[in-house]
Amino acid sequence: MQIDTEQALTSLLDVAGVEGSFLLNSAGDLAAWNMPSAVEEEVLDEASAKLARLRQAFAVSGQQLDFCTVRFANYKLCLKASGVGIICVLARPEVNLAALRMALRLILNQIESRPRS
Repeated sequence: MQIDTEQALTSLLDVAGVEGSFLLNSAGDLAAWNMPSAVEEEVLDEASAKLARLRQAFAVSGQQLDFCTVRFANYKLCLKASGVGIICVLARPEVNLAALRMALRLILNQIESRPRS
């Protein structure tokens, strides 16, 4: 049985330190999210556009964005790119990056194997 994308994002909360996550599709649009209630959809839309441009900047320079971490204030924003888009994870500084990367790989495998509608 395949899980839906929002369920997959919810499962990231099992990784200690993860506060929420969202998915940008391959066009750079917000596709799904599971973020704290203080974060509004409009904020995610704005961030999505900027993060899509970041991925494009890597592509223009001949590089491929795979995984990166942006640190700010009391959080990290971890980005994992794939063919379906980019999963963005908001986490506290103490998050175990190895555990998070493994969880992201598993979730991306589930999302990528889902039949397209």
